[in-house]
Amino acid sequence: MDCLPIWGTMRMLEHSNSPSYWVKFFEDLHAKGVRHLHSSIEYKTFPLLTESLRRLKEKKNITFNHFIKLGEPSFNEIKFSKERFESKLDYYRLMLPGKIEIIQWMWRSKEKDSKRIKKFMSQKKEINKVFKKYKVCCFPYTKQFGDLVIELSNLSGLIIYWNYMETDFLKIAIKVSRKNKMNIVLRPFINSKKKLLISQKALKFCEKIPNLKGIIFTATKKKHLNDALDFFNKI
Repeated sequence: MDCLPIWGTMRMLEHSNSPSYWVKFFEDLHAKGVRHLHSSIEYKTFPLLTESLRRLKEKKNITFNHFIKLGEPSFNEIKFSKERFESKLDYYRLMLPGKIEIIQWMWRSKEKDSKRIKKFMSQKKEINKVFKKYKVCCFPYTKQFGDLVIELSNLSGLIIYWNYMETDFLKIAIKVSRKNKMNIVLRPFINSKKKLLISQKALKFCEKIPNLKGIIFTATKKKHLNDALDFFNKI
């Protein structure tokens, strides 16, 4: 698979709060060829996820690679801190069996984007130095921030929303690919009625993004999951 299927964990509680259910689900998911999960310590599902993965490793010695969300600074913090960044990363390493493959990094702020950008620019050399040790893809929130952050030499790429309703980041995604960096997309199944529509057509729409290395998606019903994975096997 040239484009990775990355299974998103945010909606797990909508289906079951039983670790036993998810142990079996993740075992089956792994058997179908999925090796990557997307998670966040901010999700209410995170304790359920970590317990399920712990049991899965104990029972079957199965682990996944992880795409994790890491806000630094977060909304209640003023500037980027290397120490906080690495402390948050260490917590993920402690809680998640398997390898942390990609860090989805976000500069969060309650201030106007112009102030957020100004602070980022004042620390960009320091941030770039920290990123040298890891694979980091930025979720930029705005096109203006995205245009600037992709100039970091140690940034691996961007993670962006992409679906029929959210196409604002296409031009930046093209710039990313020209820099030989990767694009990863989130929530591909939103349709014109702002509802989830799980289909190969929606996934195929993601192919408009150049240098697409992964799609973060959620599908739990057997038919939906099999249809989605059939798409990844074809590309």
